[in-house]
Amino acid sequence: MPPVHDERDAVIDAASEWLDGCQLHGFFNDGSVPRGGGHYYDDGRARESGWEGEAPYNHIRCFYRRPSLGTWECALRDVYNVADIAVDHANHMFRMHGYDFGAISITINRTLGLLQGYLETGDPYLRETAEHVALASSIIDASNWPRRSYGRDAMWIRGMIALDDYLPGRGHGVRAREALRRVMQCRRPDGAYTDQGGPAGVHTAGNMILKPWMNFMVLEPMMDRLERHPADEEVAAAARRILDRQLEQIARDDLGVPYWPYEVAWGDNDGSPQWGQPHPCGRSEFWYPARAMLFAARRYHQPGFLRAWEEIYAGRMAAGAVERIRGSAGDHMANKAIECVLWHQLRRWNARWVGGELVADPFVLPGERLQATVETPEGPRDVDA
Repeated sequence: MPPVHDERDAVIDAASEWLDGCQLHGFFNDGSVPRGGGHYYDDGRARESGWEGEAPYNHIRCFYRRPSLGTWECALRDVYNVADIAVDHANHMFRMHGYDFGAISITINRTLGLLQGYLETGDPYLRETAEHVALASSIIDASNWPRRSYGRDAMWIRGMIALDDYLPGRGHGVRAREALRRVMQCRRPDGAYTDQGGPAGVHTAGNMILKPWMNFMVLEPMMDRLERHPADEEVAAAARRILDRQLEQIARDDLGVPYWPYEVAWGDNDGSPQWGQPHPCGRSEFWYPARAMLFAARRYHQPGFLRAWEEIYAGRMAAGAVERIRGSAGDHMANKAIECVLWHQLRRWNARWVGGELVADPFVLPGERLQATVETPEGPRDVDA
C-alpha cells in the first residue's frame, strides 16, 4: 500500500520526533528509549528503559515516511539496543521494566523490531534473536496451563505471526494459531480479558483487573491473524466480542467528551485499590483504537465502531494530544501511536497502485469529508471522498 498523508500526520510526526530525541546516549544502555519523559531526570539519573520490542519496528517505518539520516541512525541504535540489552540471552526473554535488573516476563516478549531490523540489515543475529524469543515465548506460554487469564501477554504472538510471513515452513504460523486458541479459552463470560496471566502486580492482582487498553492489546494478534487469514471465523468471533465490550466501556466526562477509562474493574471492589477512586477511573490515552475500531468497521461492516473512535479522537486532539506526545510520550505510547495511526491512514483509503493508476476504496462515514495525499511511483496524488 502506498503511504498516505493527512491531518493525522501530526500525531505520527510528534511520536517520531520523541523517539529520535529521547534515546539514551553514552553508556551500556546506549540506544535505549525510556518509558516516559526525556533522557534523564533533573538530578542526572537516566530514566528507566521500557524494553519495548516493537519500538524499532515503528521507528524504521518513520524513516520510510520521512527519510533522514538522523532517524535512520536512531532506528538502528534502537534495534541493537533491543537485541543486545533488552533481551536476556541466557533465557531468550525480554527484561521486565519496573523491576530490578534481571527480571523477565513474557508480557514484554515483542519481537517485531528485531524482525524488521533483520529485514533491513540482513544481520542473522537479529533474525536468530527474534526466532529464539518467539520460540521461548511459545514454550513458556504452552506450559503456563491451565490459567485464568490472558491479556497483554498475548502480544508476543504478533512476532510469531510476522515470522511466518518471512520465514515460512518453520512452524511459526502453527504455534501462533495454537497460542490464539489458548487466548480464546481464557476470556471472561462477557468476552473481555483481564490484564495478563500472572499472580501479582498492579496489572494483574490475581487476574482481577480490567483495563480497556489491555483488551486492545489482546486484539492486536487477533487482527494480525485475520488480516492474513480472513476466513478464520473463530478468531473473528472472539475479536468481535472484545470490540463490542470496548464500545460498552466508553465513558463521558463532565463536558460530554467521550473517552476510554484507564481501568474499569478490580475484582469485586467498587473502585481501584491502587488509585483510591471509584470505577471507571483514569483516562487511557493509548492509540490502539485508531487501528482496532477501523478494523472492526471494515471487517464487520459496522460504521458505528469508527464513529465512536472519531469522536474520541476529536476530543483528544482538542485537549492537546500532540503536545503531550511531543513532551513526554513514553516508548509504548509513541510507538503505538505511530503504528496504529499509520495503519488507520492506510486502511481508511485502501489505496493501491494498479497498472499505473491509483485505485482507492475509502471508508467514509455519513456526512464526512476526507482529504489526503497518497505517495505513488509517479509522485504525490491528492485524493478526496
